Amino acid sequence: MQRILELSYDQLVIGSDLDALSFCYANKAHSISCRIYKPFCYDLQNDWEYKIDLWSKYAFYLSYHGYMPFGNKIESIRLEDDIVKATTINNLLIKIKYNKLYISDDYKVEGLPFEHHHTNDKVLLHDYFKVTSGANHTFDYLESSDDLITKLYFYKSDRQGNKYKCKDAVGVSIIESDKLVDEDYSQGIARIKALKMMKEAGIKGRANGKNHSNRPVSIEHIKREFFSLNKTIYTNLNANVEMLDWNWKDHPQNAIRSFN
Repeated sequence: MQRILELSYDQLVIGSDLDALSFCYANKAHSISCRIYKPFCYDLQNDWEYKIDLWSKYAFYLSYHGYMPFGNKIESIRLEDDIVKATTINNLLIKIKYNKLYISDDYKVEGLPFEHHHTNDKVLLHDYFKVTSGANHTFDYLESSDDLITKLYFYKSDRQGNKYKCKDAVGVSIIESDKLVDEDYSQGIARIKALKMMKEAGIKGRANGKNHSNRPVSIEHIKREFFSLNKTIYTNLNANVEMLDWNWKDHPQNAIRSFN
Protein backbone atom coordinates (compact mmCIF):
# COMPACT_ATOMS: atom_id res chain seq x y z
CA MET A 1 0.00 0.00 0.00
CA GLN A 2 1.38 3.38 -1.02
CA ARG A 3 2.16 5.79 1.80
CA ILE A 4 0.66 9.29 1.52
CA LEU A 5 1.91 12.53 3.06
CA GLU A 6 -0.27 15.66 2.90
CA LEU A 7 1.30 19.12 3.25
CA SER A 8 0.25 22.73 2.81
CA TYR A 9 2.53 25.63 1.85
CA ASP A 10 1.83 29.29 1.21
CA GLN A 11 4.33 29.53 -1.64
CA LEU A 12 5.76 26.53 -3.53
CA VAL A 13 8.45 26.59 -6.20
CA ILE A 14 9.08 23.75 -8.62
CA GLY A 15 12.77 23.92 -9.48
CA SER A 16 16.19 24.01 -7.85
CA ASP A 17 18.20 26.26 -10.18
CA LEU A 18 19.95 29.35 -8.85
CA ASP A 19 17.01 31.67 -9.63
CA ALA A 20 14.60 29.32 -7.83
CA LEU A 21 16.74 29.00 -4.71
CA SER A 22 17.38 32.74 -4.60
CA PHE A 23 13.61 33.32 -4.73
CA CYS A 24 12.96 30.75 -1.99
CA TYR A 25 15.66 32.30 0.20
CA ALA A 26 14.25 35.82 -0.23
CA ASN A 27 10.58 34.87 0.15
CA LYS A 28 10.73 31.91 2.56
CA ALA A 29 9.16 29.67 -0.05
CA HIS A 30 9.43 25.88 -0.25
CA SER A 31 11.04 24.11 -3.19
CA ILE A 32 10.62 20.68 -4.77
CA SER A 33 12.15 19.38 -8.00
CA CYS A 34 12.94 16.19 -9.88
CA ARG A 35 16.59 17.13 -10.31
CA ILE A 36 19.29 19.04 -8.52
CA TYR A 37 20.02 21.87 -10.94
CA LYS A 38 23.41 23.32 -10.03
CA PRO A 39 25.00 26.05 -12.17
CA PHE A 40 27.23 24.67 -14.91
CA CYS A 41 30.91 24.31 -14.07
CA TYR A 42 32.17 26.48 -16.95
CA ASP A 43 30.56 29.47 -18.62
CA LEU A 44 31.49 32.47 -20.73
CA GLN A 45 30.99 35.08 -18.00
CA ASN A 46 33.84 33.68 -15.91
CA ASP A 47 31.67 33.71 -12.77
CA TRP A 48 30.77 30.03 -12.57
CA GLU A 49 32.75 29.42 -9.37
CA TYR A 50 30.88 32.23 -7.61
CA LYS A 51 27.50 30.95 -8.86
CA ILE A 52 28.20 27.40 -7.71
CA ASP A 53 29.33 28.67 -4.30
CA LEU A 54 26.22 30.84 -3.97
CA TRP A 55 23.93 27.99 -5.09
CA SER A 56 25.52 25.66 -2.52
CA LYS A 57 24.97 28.15 0.28
CA TYR A 58 21.35 28.73 -0.70
CA ALA A 59 20.78 24.96 -0.90
CA PHE A 60 22.37 24.36 2.51
CA TYR A 61 20.36 27.13 4.17
CA LEU A 62 17.05 26.06 2.63
CA SER A 63 17.63 22.37 3.41
CA TYR A 64 18.70 23.11 6.98
CA HIS A 65 15.61 25.24 7.63
CA GLY A 66 13.20 22.79 5.99
CA TYR A 67 12.46 24.71 2.77
CA MET A 68 13.82 21.86 0.59
CA PRO A 69 12.28 18.98 2.54
CA PHE A 70 12.78 16.26 -0.06
CA GLY A 71 16.13 17.17 -1.63
CA ASN A 72 16.87 14.86 -4.54
CA LYS A 73 14.27 12.24 -3.56
CA ILE A 74 11.48 13.42 -5.90
CA GLU A 75 10.97 11.17 -8.93
CA SER A 76 7.91 12.73 -10.59
CA ILE A 77 5.57 15.71 -10.19
CA ARG A 78 2.02 16.19 -11.40
CA LEU A 79 -0.25 19.26 -11.20
CA GLU A 80 -3.90 18.58 -10.41
CA ASP A 81 -6.17 21.56 -9.73
CA ASP A 82 -4.70 23.32 -6.66
CA ILE A 83 -2.64 20.35 -5.56
CA VAL A 84 0.85 19.22 -6.52
CA LYS A 85 1.33 15.48 -6.35
CA ALA A 86 4.93 14.34 -6.05
CA THR A 87 6.21 10.78 -5.85
CA THR A 88 9.54 9.99 -4.21
CA ILE A 89 12.05 7.32 -5.20
CA ASN A 90 10.81 5.13 -2.31
CA ASN A 91 7.18 5.44 -3.54
CA LEU A 92 5.92 8.00 -1.04
CA LEU A 93 3.08 10.08 -2.50
CA ILE A 94 3.20 13.70 -1.36
CA LYS A 95 0.10 15.88 -1.82
CA ILE A 96 0.91 19.57 -1.45
CA LYS A 97 -1.72 22.29 -1.26
CA TYR A 98 -0.52 25.82 -2.00
CA ASN A 99 -1.71 29.38 -2.22
CA LYS A 100 0.81 30.28 -4.95
CA LEU A 101 2.84 28.02 -7.22
CA TYR A 102 5.88 29.14 -9.21
CA ILE A 103 7.45 26.97 -11.91
CA SER A 104 11.12 27.46 -12.65
CA ASP A 105 12.00 24.03 -14.04
CA ASP A 106 9.47 21.77 -15.82
CA TYR A 107 11.69 18.68 -15.84
CA LYS A 108 9.46 15.58 -15.33
CA VAL A 109 6.45 17.77 -14.44
CA GLU A 110 3.11 16.55 -15.80
CA GLY A 111 -0.25 18.34 -16.02
CA LEU A 112 1.05 21.55 -17.60
CA PRO A 113 -0.92 23.31 -20.37
CA PHE A 114 -0.25 22.34 -23.97
CA GLU A 115 0.26 25.94 -25.10
CA HIS A 116 3.83 27.10 -24.55
CA HIS A 117 6.84 28.67 -26.22
CA HIS A 118 10.60 28.44 -25.78
CA THR A 119 12.91 31.26 -24.75
CA ASN A 120 15.65 30.15 -27.16
CA ASP A 121 17.16 27.13 -28.84
CA LYS A 122 20.73 27.44 -27.64
CA VAL A 123 23.02 24.95 -25.94
CA LEU A 124 26.06 25.37 -23.74
CA LEU A 125 28.79 23.18 -25.21
CA HIS A 126 31.79 21.78 -23.34
CA ASP A 127 34.63 20.14 -25.30
CA TYR A 128 37.24 18.48 -23.07
CA PHE A 129 40.82 18.01 -24.21
CA LYS A 130 43.75 16.00 -22.89
CA VAL A 131 46.89 18.06 -23.42
CA THR A 132 49.64 15.64 -24.34
CA SER A 133 52.24 18.29 -25.15
CA GLY A 134 52.01 21.87 -23.91
CA ALA A 135 50.35 21.21 -20.56
CA ASN A 136 52.76 23.24 -18.44
CA HIS A 137 52.06 26.97 -18.68
CA THR A 138 50.64 29.90 -16.67
CA PHE A 139 47.36 30.55 -18.54
CA ASP A 140 44.02 30.07 -16.77
CA TYR A 141 41.96 30.64 -19.92
CA LEU A 142 42.08 31.98 -23.47
CA GLU A 143 39.33 33.81 -25.36
CA SER A 144 38.30 34.18 -28.99
CA SER A 145 35.57 36.03 -30.89
CA ASP A 146 34.22 32.84 -32.52
CA ASP A 147 31.11 31.05 -31.34
CA LEU A 148 32.93 27.68 -31.35
CA ILE A 149 35.40 27.62 -28.43
CA THR A 150 34.70 31.17 -27.33
CA LYS A 151 36.63 30.46 -24.15
CA LEU A 152 39.25 27.79 -23.45
CA TYR A 153 39.69 27.06 -19.75
CA PHE A 154 42.74 25.27 -18.38
CA TYR A 155 42.46 23.14 -15.24
CA LYS A 156 44.87 20.95 -13.32
CA SER A 157 44.84 17.50 -14.87
CA ASP A 158 43.52 14.70 -12.68
CA ARG A 159 45.67 12.14 -14.43
CA GLN A 160 47.71 9.93 -12.11
CA GLY A 161 51.22 11.07 -11.36
CA ASN A 162 50.58 14.73 -12.24
CA LYS A 163 53.41 15.99 -10.08
CA TYR A 164 54.29 18.83 -12.46
CA LYS A 165 50.87 20.54 -12.21
CA CYS A 166 50.13 19.91 -15.89
CA LYS A 167 46.90 21.34 -17.27
CA ASP A 168 44.18 19.89 -19.46
CA ALA A 169 41.59 22.09 -21.16
CA VAL A 170 37.86 22.52 -21.74
CA GLY A 171 36.46 24.65 -24.54
CA VAL A 172 33.19 26.52 -23.89
CA SER A 173 30.74 27.53 -26.62
CA ILE A 174 27.13 28.69 -26.87
CA ILE A 175 25.57 27.65 -30.17
CA GLU A 176 22.19 26.93 -31.75
CA SER A 177 21.19 23.33 -31.05
CA ASP A 178 20.95 22.44 -34.76
CA LYS A 179 24.66 23.20 -35.16
CA LEU A 180 25.48 20.10 -33.08
CA VAL A 181 25.18 18.05 -36.29
CA ASP A 182 27.00 20.62 -38.45
CA GLU A 183 30.46 19.45 -39.58
CA ASP A 184 31.82 22.96 -38.97
CA TYR A 185 31.02 22.47 -35.27
CA SER A 186 32.27 18.90 -34.96
CA GLN A 187 34.60 17.63 -32.24
CA GLY A 188 37.46 17.54 -34.75
CA ILE A 189 36.98 21.19 -35.68
CA ALA A 190 36.77 22.08 -31.98
CA ARG A 191 40.13 20.36 -31.44
CA ILE A 192 41.72 22.30 -34.32
CA LYS A 193 40.33 25.57 -32.95
CA ALA A 194 41.61 24.90 -29.41
CA LEU A 195 45.03 23.91 -30.75
CA LYS A 196 45.21 27.12 -32.79
CA MET A 197 44.31 29.25 -29.76
CA MET A 198 47.06 27.64 -27.69
CA LYS A 199 49.68 28.12 -30.37
CA GLU A 200 48.70 31.76 -30.97
CA ALA A 201 48.98 32.39 -27.22
CA GLY A 202 52.60 31.25 -27.36
CA ILE A 203 52.11 27.99 -25.46
CA LYS A 204 54.93 25.60 -26.26
CA GLY A 205 55.04 21.82 -26.25
CA ARG A 206 57.31 19.57 -24.21
CA ALA A 207 61.01 20.33 -24.24
CA ASN A 208 63.06 18.41 -26.77
CA GLY A 209 66.29 17.73 -24.95
CA LYS A 210 68.30 16.83 -28.04
CA ASN A 211 68.43 20.31 -29.57
CA HIS A 212 67.05 22.50 -26.74
CA SER A 213 63.82 23.17 -28.66
CA ASN A 214 60.19 22.32 -27.95
CA ARG A 215 57.92 19.74 -29.46
CA PRO A 216 54.68 20.94 -31.11
CA VAL A 217 51.63 21.48 -28.90
CA SER A 218 49.43 18.38 -29.00
CA ILE A 219 45.92 17.75 -27.64
CA GLU A 220 43.34 14.94 -27.80
CA HIS A 221 39.57 15.40 -27.68
CA ILE A 222 38.28 13.44 -24.66
CA LYS A 223 34.55 14.09 -24.57
CA ARG A 224 31.76 16.51 -25.46
CA GLU A 225 28.90 17.60 -23.20
CA PHE A 226 26.05 19.94 -24.02
CA PHE A 227 23.33 21.49 -21.88
CA SER A 228 20.16 23.15 -23.11
CA LEU A 229 19.81 26.84 -22.24
CA ASN A 230 16.21 26.83 -23.40
CA LYS A 231 13.42 27.49 -20.93
CA THR A 232 9.79 26.58 -21.61
CA ILE A 233 7.20 29.27 -20.90
CA TYR A 234 3.64 28.00 -20.44
CA THR A 235 0.52 30.06 -21.08
CA ASN A 236 -3.06 29.57 -19.82
CA LEU A 237 -1.89 28.62 -16.35
CA ASN A 238 -4.29 28.73 -13.43
CA ALA A 239 -4.63 32.07 -11.66
CA ASN A 240 -2.45 30.99 -8.73
CA VAL A 241 0.27 29.42 -10.91
CA GLU A 242 3.05 31.44 -12.56
CA MET A 243 6.28 30.86 -14.39
CA LEU A 244 8.99 32.11 -12.05
CA ASP A 245 10.14 35.55 -13.24
CA TRP A 246 13.14 36.07 -10.99
CA ASN A 247 16.80 36.64 -11.72
CA TRP A 248 19.18 36.07 -8.85
CA LYS A 249 21.42 38.91 -10.09
CA ASP A 250 18.56 41.41 -9.89
CA HIS A 251 17.63 40.43 -6.33
CA PRO A 252 20.86 40.19 -4.32
CA GLN A 253 20.27 38.82 -0.84
CA ASN A 254 23.93 38.70 0.12
CA ALA A 255 23.69 35.03 1.00
CA ILE A 256 27.46 34.85 1.48
CA ARG A 257 27.20 37.24 4.41
CA SER A 258 24.53 35.01 5.97
CA PHE A 259 26.91 32.09 6.19
CA ASN A 260 30.13 33.80 7.27
